[in-house]
Amino acid sequence: MLSGNVVLGWRAWARNRSLLSLLAATVVCCVLIGLTSEVIIAIPPFLTGRGVDVSNAAVVPLCVVIVQGWCLSRRDTRLEAGSERRTALADCLLSTTPAVLVGIVAYVGNLPVGMVATRNTVGLSGVTLLANALGVTRLSSLPATIWVLMSLLAGSTASFEAPWSWPVKDRTDVLSAVLSVALCLLGISASLVKPRPWRNRG
Repeated sequence: MLSGNVVLGWRAWARNRSLLSLLAATVVCCVLIGLTSEVIIAIPPFLTGRGVDVSNAAVVPLCVVIVQGWCLSRRDTRLEAGSERRTALADCLLSTTPAVLVGIVAYVGNLPVGMVATRNTVGLSGVTLLANALGVTRLSSLPATIWVLMSLLAGSTASFEAPWSWPVKDRTDVLSAVLSVALCLLGISASLVKPRPWRNRG
């Protein structure tokens, strides 16, 4: 009976988070990267006088991150705060799984630019997790979206120049990889902090 309740609980979690939607977005992301790996996005020098030329792999992961934010926004924090299920850890695994799948596709398909997509999926998922943990639930993917847009408009593809614009850096840029992993770990850590129990206030 207990194991049956646990299974039903996790099924309810899966339906609530709409796992199929995130899986579909990840598949679309992988297909786009595989079919359009040579497409370059050229951004005129709007704000910085430099402009950037980046692979579409730097932008495509946003479709996964936006769906991720929507999936996380569906959770009932009041109900789950007292739940014994490890929903917070499950949400972290849910958010990092697309990066693993994109990385596998990039490796198997021998797509160098796929590593850019993998790096950006890791870092931007972390930003979304962090925003969600800080209470930005309905628009938790907005900070990641703004980060990418600002990197395109005001960032730089040169190594060690404007390091905050790591989403548009080349796949060989070590610092951008370190920053993306750090953001992911920060988002996971913030998400795993035990929430305070809800109390009825009358």
